[in-house]
Amino acid sequence: MHVLSQDGCSLWVKEEINKKIKKKGVEGRKVDRSRGGIIKKITRCMVLIKGISAIGAAGFCWGAKVVVERSKSDYLQAAVLLHPSLVTVDDIKELKVPIAILGAEIDKISPPELLKQFEEGLSSKREINGYVKIFPGVAHGWTVRYKVDDEKAEIKGKLYGSN
Repeated sequence: MHVLSQDGCSLWVKEEINKKIKKKGVEGRKVDRSRGGIIKKITRCMVLIKGISAIGAAGFCWGAKVVVERSKSDYLQAAVLLHPSLVTVDDIKELKVPIAILGAEIDKISPPELLKQFEEGLSSKREINGYVKIFPGVAHGWTVRYKVDDEKAEIKGKLYGSN
């Protein structure tokens, strides 16, 4: 993985990720809250590089929890959560950055009812821009399980992707 190329940051990022993979193994994917620490360090590295003044992050599934944790401080300037898991209404209340939450209509992990609670939490935080969008007819994981030969998925993408 090559994220940054100056100040030795890219080497550090690659080494840190490799340590995590060797330590836990790819199969043992439990949420490791220390990943937030890695994001914090990566963010600091990026700020040191000339020209980088704003950083955004996208979190898919359990990665949404990591992004939410970093969005409670000034490490990020924008965030996107896609079919989030492990995120709570209390997490949403603590956000300090603009955020888009993109969920699925068919989702047992973050059902539409929970996403609507997120939306209510965001509406009470007028100081940050945020919104929730629930994509009809798609299931949890929809952003990473797209099949190019699935005609229905292509139609849904055209119908809902441009809204």
